[in-house]
Amino acid sequence: MIRSMLAAVSGMRNHQTFLDVIGNNIANVNTVGFKSSRVIFSDILSQLAHGASAPQQGRGGINPLQVGLGMQVGGVDTIQTQGNFQSTGKFTDLAIEGDGFFILSDGTRKFYSRDGSFDVAIDGTLVNPTTGMKVQGWMVGASGSVDTTQPLTEITIPFNATMAGQPSTTITMRGNLDAGTPVTGANNYGAITQSNANGGVATLSGTYTGVNPTNYVVRIASVVAGTGEVTGIQVSTDGGKNFGAVIATSAGNPVNIGNGLSIAIPTNVNNAVNDTYSFSGAQPIDTNVGVYDSLGTLHNVKVTFRKTGLNSWTWLASTAETGTTVTPNTPTSFTFSTTGTYTGQIPAGTIQLTLPNGAASPAQLNLDLSSMSQLAGTSEAHATSDGGPAGSLVSFSIGQAGDVMGVYSNGLNKQIGQIALAKFSNPAGLLKSGKNLFETSANSGDAEVGAPGTGGRGQVSSGYLEMSNVDLALQFTNMIMAERGFQANSRVITASDEMLQDLVNLKR
Repeated sequence: MIRSMLAAVSGMRNHQTFLDVIGNNIANVNTVGFKSSRVIFSDILSQLAHGASAPQQGRGGINPLQVGLGMQVGGVDTIQTQGNFQSTGKFTDLAIEGDGFFILSDGTRKFYSRDGSFDVAIDGTLVNPTTGMKVQGWMVGASGSVDTTQPLTEITIPFNATMAGQPSTTITMRGNLDAGTPVTGANNYGAITQSNANGGVATLSGTYTGVNPTNYVVRIASVVAGTGEVTGIQVSTDGGKNFGAVIATSAGNPVNIGNGLSIAIPTNVNNAVNDTYSFSGAQPIDTNVGVYDSLGTLHNVKVTFRKTGLNSWTWLASTAETGTTVTPNTPTSFTFSTTGTYTGQIPAGTIQLTLPNGAASPAQLNLDLSSMSQLAGTSEAHATSDGGPAGSLVSFSIGQAGDVMGVYSNGLNKQIGQIALAKFSNPAGLLKSGKNLFETSANSGDAEVGAPGTGGRGQVSSGYLEMSNVDLALQFTNMIMAERGFQANSRVITASDEMLQDLVNLKR
């Protein structure tokens, strides 16, 4: 009976431990990154009354006779299962989707945690604001890349950092060149045979020899008295038999006369006998694009397309900037297939800008026309370029691979660091150190450090926190089991006491 009481005492004591673990789990039901624990019971050494005997002389064997002496707590395991994610909207809050632990340092020792509630400290370091410990990883080196073979260091956000201008290297053209565009032509014809400052009598004629040759007759319809400035012309396409409406001119600039053609005539027709004039074919297709030099200065480049034959075109780059020259300064040919796809070389050529502002010169720009087409329809050409101006760091973001990307005022992004994760061969063997921290133990194994998403490590989700993995339904069920286990053991002590009382009463 004394043994039964002592066994029951051990049961009561260890079920109290069971309830202690359950209480701690329930207390941390809302603790970020908390991992619940479970109790494993085992029996204590049993007292041997007699040993076992083997079968002999036709009799079967006899099992050993043992009386148990109670129970004990065999272990308290940490359950390292994934907790649910809670959206916080704060991009410095991080959660690990999968295996791994964030690495934190107090300056001398390293700790490990699933709690990713981080913030930026006054010195720019990424820290856990509850403990002040700094998040570990790697910063971008002088080469502009992250070397994960180097020792860990604290992640620092350099808010005073600047980014030098990124020189443009490629101009990319997209769009369509109308397959029905007339072939470009430019020819001089005849001269003004008669001029009159009062207007109406001078006649210009000639034949355009591009696509669909036509005998054009152009008649000056009106001029400004005294100055001879042409203010209106009339055009005939049947050799002068019929003239259309008056077309206003603009101070001698080329005037569109229809069918994709234009005519250039002298500004002043006074005493203009034998002055030449010219017809020009379809107007060229122009597009402008901004490119950056090595100092981050923006330059405007115009790319002009002209049709020179069936499926054949030329491009020419130019700029209106004073002191800046562009080469090549002659048109470069390229072609399309019969289905309208680009068939020229990639890149279509190299544009060189000779710059007067002290930037690297000449600047080299590859022209990419591979996204251009020649199909029936409106001509539309759009150009973009890479590169950018100088900028300063204004914000940052953290990707799934733990890459810390700086966001600069010039709209460009640049990696500034890499968060590290640690993996253990036996994460259940880690020691809980409080404040959501773990430390290594003799049975956890050494930390295997690497980038998120590599070597079996999980990925990082920004704007989320991992909540506790405590299952309340299971904990309340375990609470009932602990209570009933404690109650049952107390009944054993009561029953043993009553039996002892009966034994004492035998004397009476």
